[in-house]
Amino acid sequence: MLDLSYNKLTKGDLLQLGFLRNLKVLYLSGNNLDSLPENLAGFYITKTGFKKRRFPKLEILCLDDNNLNNYTAFAPLAGLKE
Repeated sequence: MLDLSYNKLTKGDLLQLGFLRNLKVLYLSGNNLDSLPENLAGFYITKTGFKKRRFPKLEILCLDDNNLNNYTAFAPLAGLKE
């Protein structure tokens, strides 16, 4: 579990969090996010050339108290494991 609420995180910060392979619960409340990175739940290539998915074990993601006002803002989450 990781609580980064109210830390003024950027989209780039969110992409870096995706490297935390065993993260199951992530709180991102109150970071003034108005959108999410397009490849938030996508793949990245490791230094050794392997293709890995961001947030492979994420089960709970809290995004309340942000500025995500449009349903399309949540489209980057479509690649997350159900």
